[in-house]
Amino acid sequence: MKANTFFALVTGLAAGVVIGMMIAPENGEENRKEFRRKVDDFLDRRCSAKEKEATANE
Repeated sequence: MKANTFFALVTGLAAGVVIGMMIAPENGEENRKEFRRKVDDFLDRRCSAKEKEATANE
């Protein structure tokens, strides 16, 4: 993937997240808490998968 294409993808994704949070029915504080919880869950699953892969390769 070219750098320009990747940059456009990331920029579009970020813009979509911002717009989605602005028009969401909940207030900003609740949105930020929910977003942070989802990011933390994703990172936890990602780390768990890497740990499982590392132990499987040993």
